[in-house]
Amino acid sequence: MLFCVKAFDTEPAAARLGPLLGESTAVLSLQNGVDNEDKLAQAIGQDHVLGGAAFIFAGKAEPGVIVHTGGPTSITFGELDGQVSERAQRLLGCCQQAGFAAELSPSIKTVLWAKFAFICAQAGMTTAARLPIGEIRTVDAAWAGFQRLIADRQLVTYPYEGFWAPMDTLKDRQMLEALYESGRPPWAVWERHEPERPLDVGLRTT
Repeated sequence: MLFCVKAFDTEPAAARLGPLLGESTAVLSLQNGVDNEDKLAQAIGQDHVLGGAAFIFAGKAEPGVIVHTGGPTSITFGELDGQVSERAQRLLGCCQQAGFAAELSPSIKTVLWAKFAFICAQAGMTTAARLPIGEIRTVDAAWAGFQRLIADRQLVTYPYEGFWAPMDTLKDRQMLEALYESGRPPWAVWERHEPERPLDVGLRTT
């Protein structure tokens, strides 16, 4: 079952799912945000819930008419515990048979947070201007405001080449614990500097 309501409707919609659920029914959330799966789990039980993210640009042209305007047109989904389950693999097969792009992720919570961060980077400006991101470029005042955010370093991106790993599943935790117990965890940079050289620490305030 695909669960695609707006985030503010998650709880009332989830409360009405009971008659539709069988013992092995999976409910896949394709909503924006990072806590919808938790709300679903509280309403119907975590065993029924899969997390997912849709990557597409679309809008409602009029009641009952959805216009696809661009984007990669794909979904990414997975079990909340990181397991590659039989039901998730069956859903992936159905997506492939239907002819649209889909990916089965072993770390769906990381995917949800990554999309959330992407949306938040621009949502403030689009909300203030009451314009979609594409139209901001065509309105002088809105585009000037967007450029000021970048110039003032309020809207920035930067490359990161250090160690990074999620800790969303038991497998992730076991991997990180093994690295720690090895005595040389890659994140412990403070333990690797030379004694005669002070460790450089950079602080940034905004």
